[in-house]
Amino acid sequence: MILFVLFLLSTILIYSLLMMSIETKTYQLGVFRVLGLSKIGMVFLILFQSFLFVIPAIIIGILISFAINDFISGLFESNIGVGFDPAPTPNAIGNAILIGFLIPLISSLHPVYNVMKSELSEAMDISHNKSKAVAI
Repeated sequence: MILFVLFLLSTILIYSLLMMSIETKTYQLGVFRVLGLSKIGMVFLILFQSFLFVIPAIIIGILISFAINDFISGLFESNIGVGFDPAPTPNAIGNAILIGFLIPLISSLHPVYNVMKSELSEAMDISHNKSKAVAI
């Protein structure tokens, strides 16, 4: 249950960051399209941006888990006399990487849909602000 709540919060955070980024860069994305970037290219640009948010978090999280496991192993060894290998199991690392890659994929669905349905004339209109609050 806790893992699901953290997954949901992470997905909402990445979604909010992507939506704000896309809405503030609408004109720039329109210029990219005028210069010949296809809508598929725009999708890859959004996915790349979402993975840029997540990849450092995955690396830092795995490194922190080594330190926390080492600390907890030391506490067990000193208090109980039973130690364990402080390295996370390959299964735990694999699950962290899998969940870490699922989060940006799921949170990119709606921003990608917005980019795919947007018209070039709408993207190039600089006369009004397109930023909106993210509603949950």
